[in-house]
Amino acid sequence: MPVGIVEYITNNLGSNPISNIIMIQADEACPTDYEDHPIGIWLGNFKGCPFKENNCTKTVVDDHDPKILYAWGDQKFCVLRNKNFKFLEIGHCHHGYKECSYHVCVSFEEECPVTSVQFIESPYPFPTISTEKVYKSTRFLDVERTNTTPLYNLEYSLKGKPCVARGWSMGKENPFILLRNKHGCSPYGQDEEAIIIDSMSETSLYYSNGMANTLSELADYKDSIAGEKAYLISRKRIALSKNPECLWKPKSQSLVLAAREIEDKERSLTILGHLLILPLIPSTYYVMVMLAKRRSYEPEEYAIKIRLNILFTSLLYIGALVLICSISLAFYKSYNILQEGSEGLEKMKKYSCFENKVYERGIDDFFVYLESIGEVKTQITVLLIVILLSYLPVMLLILAGFFWKKPTVHSEIENQPSELDDDD
Repeated sequence: MPVGIVEYITNNLGSNPISNIIMIQADEACPTDYEDHPIGIWLGNFKGCPFKENNCTKTVVDDHDPKILYAWGDQKFCVLRNKNFKFLEIGHCHHGYKECSYHVCVSFEEECPVTSVQFIESPYPFPTISTEKVYKSTRFLDVERTNTTPLYNLEYSLKGKPCVARGWSMGKENPFILLRNKHGCSPYGQDEEAIIIDSMSETSLYYSNGMANTLSELADYKDSIAGEKAYLISRKRIALSKNPECLWKPKSQSLVLAAREIEDKERSLTILGHLLILPLIPSTYYVMVMLAKRRSYEPEEYAIKIRLNILFTSLLYIGALVLICSISLAFYKSYNILQEGSEGLEKMKKYSCFENKVYERGIDDFFVYLESIGEVKTQITVLLIVILLSYLPVMLLILAGFFWKKPTVHSEIENQPSELDDDD
């Protein structure tokens, strides 16, 4: 699935340059104008049997939602981003802007973008920036600003340098097969330009981000990552050609999560759609039988026995329709996110903007994938229309039966003239 590489492209090019980055204690708030910087997402796991051989003698594990990670050990990163900048060719900055790193002109009131960071060990403790306390440390983050490509991100990676595409991990598949992330780095390979600046155990990374309960619930997963390392990675902004058409800031989107949402909703709609269509014939027959026999019931008996059944059946129909409509809306929303993520990419490919051609290949694959999802969207729309049109006559029959009233039948005695009338 080529969504991961397109998400990396849009997030990379859609982020404002970082003008400064600091580390503070993980439980502290970032200084004014700084923002908490996530170092990645743990994508969570599916519910099911955690073993390939389906040996589910142990308890089947529950699913866990994705979790954004911020802490690296007992600290986290705070970033200050440039707000007044332009992506232009070097040497062509407008009045009031200074020439900074590759393709970037920044207002004189702001610092030039950070281009690299590294940890430096000091033999003597020194104050660490904090909003409330002063911590002593012998390790600090050194920030550099040179005339090179700006820093895009600090993130964690497993098994060395990260994959180019989001949602993929280096190395072989984890024995715990329920993880949502994919293994093997996809067809687009590893990001060789990424720089490893630190490491810690993978277990420590998750513990420092408040995932102790998750690991205790996923004991087999915890065992599978014992001894594995997590790496802190710095990544640069994607290098582009000097064509002005290429200096473009896309809208940053979480496309991988949207694609996974599409997969989940497509599966749910397929199953639910069949479940909703199958009971149409017997349910219609049931309602018709009730309506056909309604004259054999007394009004009170009909109201108690039949109307309650009709009311219960109609509530089931309404609930099923609400469920399938809500799932369909979630599918359409995720599809729109993917479409928004594709804006501008075709133009970048047209002008050969990328120095690394693997990005152009990823864009081609993404449009093929988007076209296939569009076909699924059409099928789901047709299915939804068929279900709605099929349920409409059933609901009309239910309403007709619910509001039907047995006509009052006058007895013959009531219609005969009285003896008193005859005497007159």
